[in-house]
Amino acid sequence: MVSSDSGMSGSPREVGVLYSVPFDSRLEDELQDPLITTAEGLDRAVDEGRSGGVIGLDTEFVWERTYYPRLGLIQLATGVGQCYLIDTLAVPDLASLGSLLSDRAVVKVLHDAPQDLTILKRATGGNPVNVFDTRVAAGFCGYRASLSLQELLKAMMDVMLDKSETRTDWVKRPLSSRQIDYAIDDVRYLIELRERITELAIRLGREDWLVEELSLLDRGELYEERHPNDQYLRVKGLGRVPSRDLGALRAITAWREEHARKTDVPRRHVMQDEALVRLARLRPRRTGSLSSIRGLPSGFADRYGAEMIDALKEGDQAGVSKGPRPRPPSPEEEVRTEFALAYVRGKSLKEGIDPALVGSRNEVREVVLDNEGSDGLLSGWRRAFVGDELIRVLRGERSLRLDTKTGLPLVVENT
Repeated sequence: MVSSDSGMSGSPREVGVLYSVPFDSRLEDELQDPLITTAEGLDRAVDEGRSGGVIGLDTEFVWERTYYPRLGLIQLATGVGQCYLIDTLAVPDLASLGSLLSDRAVVKVLHDAPQDLTILKRATGGNPVNVFDTRVAAGFCGYRASLSLQELLKAMMDVMLDKSETRTDWVKRPLSSRQIDYAIDDVRYLIELRERITELAIRLGREDWLVEELSLLDRGELYEERHPNDQYLRVKGLGRVPSRDLGALRAITAWREEHARKTDVPRRHVMQDEALVRLARLRPRRTGSLSSIRGLPSGFADRYGAEMIDALKEGDQAGVSKGPRPRPPSPEEEVRTEFALAYVRGKSLKEGIDPALVGSRNEVREVVLDNEGSDGLLSGWRRAFVGDELIRVLRGERSLRLDTKTGLPLVVENT
């Protein structure tokens, strides 16, 4: 599990808790031998998880010198109050767990789900469905959607997790008792936390909005590897590459991606982004010219020079169409965007929904520039919450004033 550091203390007052519920855990008993090291043990845990209709999930891995994370443990909490640690080194075949991931009748509860589910899909072959992400869900109930699990548990259930094993080596055996306790705690409270959040969402009348947002986590493409040909869009320094050189950049970045995956090494160990940018802009035609490119690893030209020259030539021929460059907003449009942002953020804070969950500056700007041409704020629950009213404000049909009681923008009818 990778925790985010939002710089918050996690106290209920600071995160905007709407109400506080005393903690009454059902999982206080010590667990007996939670470590699963056999296929039979995994099958039993999977059957138990399926029978309960809900499971909590987390992963522990090492990700330093490899392209893919090295999975060490999978934590599984079941609806009957048991927690298991699946030793992925001892049980390499995780297909039965994959079937559980793909079972729509079973809710999968995770905190900050996408990274864990990407790892689990690759390890198990299962396509995750019916996912409940406690981080996202908390954003509908008066908490920031950027809280770590440690912060959220402290705020909602007055539970303090021990995070002393965050940087531990999860593929080293045997596991210590501290590692086992730490790993269990990361799933021990997830199912009850989901119940608390769901209860809150129902009280606030936001259950339908929450279900709608969480359904987006059923999209299989979230957990697929990005196509190598699209990786150039993530290269640091892309903005410095002229349009004529983008085909070359795309081709050599795709080569780097495929090589890194094949050899299971980090991209930066194959070639740094800065070297990719230099190669794309200079486009050398001979392997001998590669030695003058600053930033290439020692021996790179001898080992991969011919492949790199071929990739540069192919990319140069193919090219990339960037399409029309978007028109920068005018100063007047930027002022209108700030005005619209004040409304969106003000209403979000007043209603206890994390503004970051509602929409970004770019999404607000899209509504400002084209009232009916934006999907983000003008679709689904976001349209019902702020979209329609924002359009009326932008059209001058309603006005904003400062609420002296809350200090937040308030929409008023024009008279």
